[in-house]
Amino acid sequence: MIPTDIFLITAGIIALIVASICDLKTREVPDTITYSMIAVGFITKFIYSLNTTQWSYLSNTIIVTTILFGLGLIMYYSKQWGGGDVKLLAGIGAMFTNYNAGQIFSLNLIINLFVVGALYGIIAAIIISLKNSKKLSKKKKIPKVSLYLKIISIIIAITLIILLIITHSNLYIILIITILLLFQVYRLIKPLEELLMYKYYPVSKLTEGDWVLEKIKFKDKVLCIPRKTGITKKEIGLLKKYKITKVLVKEGIAFVPAITIATVLTLFLGNIILTIL
Repeated sequence: MIPTDIFLITAGIIALIVASICDLKTREVPDTITYSMIAVGFITKFIYSLNTTQWSYLSNTIIVTTILFGLGLIMYYSKQWGGGDVKLLAGIGAMFTNYNAGQIFSLNLIINLFVVGALYGIIAAIIISLKNSKKLSKKKKIPKVSLYLKIISIIIAITLIILLIITHSNLYIILIITILLLFQVYRLIKPLEELLMYKYYPVSKLTEGDWVLEKIKFKDKVLCIPRKTGITKKEIGLLKKYKITKVLVKEGIAFVPAITIATVLTLFLGNIILTIL
C-alpha cells in the first residue's frame, strides 16, 4: 500500500466516525465533512498522479466516485437516504478508491452496504420498537407489505434458489438470506414509519432536504409542497416569513453508522460474503 493510500484511509476513517456521531446526534451530516472528503481525496490523488504520471489512480477514483454517487442518488430519490448520505458516499469513493482495484472496491462496498444495511435496519427497528412499545401497542392496524414488493421478492428468491441448485455455490445461500433480511427490514420499518418517524418539527430547525409531508399554505399562497428531494431553502424562508411554527416531517433512521461499518469491512476484509465463505 502506497503512503498516499495510508494517509487517505486514516483521514477517511476519522471523518466517517465523526460523521456517524453527528448523524446519531442530529440526524444530519455537516457538508464540511462530506465536501472535505471529496476535495482531499481528489486533490491528493491529482497531486500523486501528476508527480508519478500514473493517471489511472485518479481515473479509477473518478469512475468509482461516479458509481457510488449514482447509487446514492437512487437511494435518495427513493426516499431511503438523506442528501448527506449521498455526498458521504461520494466522499468514500474519493478517499478510499485504491491504486489498482477501484471497480472491485466499489462492487464490494455496494454488496457490503446491502448486507450491513439489512442487519443494521433490523436492529434499529427492534430498538425503536422496544423504546416505543406502549405507543405501538395502541396501533390497531399494521400496514401490509405491498403486493408488488412481494412479487419482486419471490421472483428474486426463486431465481437464486435455481442458481443454488445448478451451481451448488454457498454464495447464493448468503444472497437468499440477504434478500429475506431486506424484506424483513421493510416489514419492520414500514409500520414504524407513520407512527414513530412522522414528527412535527419547528421551522427554525428545518434544513434543506428535510422531507416535509404536507402542503403548507398561507391563505392562497403555497409556501411548500412535499417532494422527493425535500424542502428547499427558499421554502424554509417562506415558512419563516409567514411565521409558520411547525411542519410535519419524516425523520429517517441514522444510517451513516451502517455506511461506516460497511466501508471499514470493505477496506480490511473485502467482500464479506466471500470472506464468510
